[in-house]
Amino acid sequence: MVLWARHGDRTGERKWHVAGPMLLGGAAIPVALHLDNPIAAMVAVSVCAIGVCAALPTFWALPTGFLGDTAAAGGIALINSLGNVSGFVAPYVTAAVVALVQRAGTEKV
Repeated sequence: MVLWARHGDRTGERKWHVAGPMLLGGAAIPVALHLDNPIAAMVAVSVCAIGVCAALPTFWALPTGFLGDTAAAGGIALINSLGNVSGFVAPYVTAAVVALVQRAGTEKV
C-alpha cells in the first residue's frame, strides 16, 4: 500500500493508481465465487483486499489534486457523506432484494 502510493506520488499520476488496483480487486471477487478450493478462494479474496487497500491512499489524494483548498475540503466531506449514507442504506436494500427474490420463487439467497 505504501509503495503503491509512493509510486503514484513520484510519477504524479493518480487516476490509474486508483483504477488499476480497484479493477484488480473487483475482478478477484467473482473469481473467488467460482473457486471450489477454499485456499484458492482465500487467495482471491486476499488479492481483492490488496487491490482495494492499495488504492485507498491515492484515492484520498484525488480531490486535492484538481480542487482548490476550500473545494477540496468540501469534496472530501461529500465523499465521506456518501459513504456514510450508503453504509446506512445498504442493509435495507439488501433485505428488499432478498425479499423480492424469495417472492419470485427462486432459490434462497
